[in-house]
Amino acid sequence: MVENFFFEIEHYGSILNANRSYYLSRSQPPFLTSMVLGVYEAEKSAGHEDKKWLARAYRFAKKDHAMWAREPHLAADTGLSRYYDFGDVPAPESLKDETDHYRKVAAYFLNHPEQDRGYLLKKRRLPVPKRPQARPIRCKSAMPPARWNSRAVMKRKRFR
Repeated sequence: MVENFFFEIEHYGSILNANRSYYLSRSQPPFLTSMVLGVYEAEKSAGHEDKKWLARAYRFAKKDHAMWAREPHLAADTGLSRYYDFGDVPAPESLKDETDHYRKVAAYFLNHPEQDRGYLLKKRRLPVPKRPQARPIRCKSAMPPARWNSRAVMKRKRFR
């Protein structure tokens, strides 16, 4: 992942928010240095200390920091950086209504449990529900609509 970020900094000038062309105007939060340090420490503890890779990573970290330490990312004179999108249009997928997207995904896995890889259904805890069967409604007695009295019905239910 870190190497992929190096590629994006080298070819696009920053770490893209996602790998689509309309995300060229947006960047990921500045976590590259934390990730570089994590990779370096893991490799070092495994006996593979690579100072050349660390020097290369430092050059990319400087470029990434320079992008966050200039306008319009700077938040006035606070010394802090903020998110800023250089683009002037929203991402295409944000223009369509996706309010029920997750409901559709859950419904798909509930209807196709064999496709689930354990992300939605835990076979031991959540059994796949059976589809409910339609049953006819049977009433003991029917009251004509003109004689309907909700208080009488409630009293009758209470004293049975």
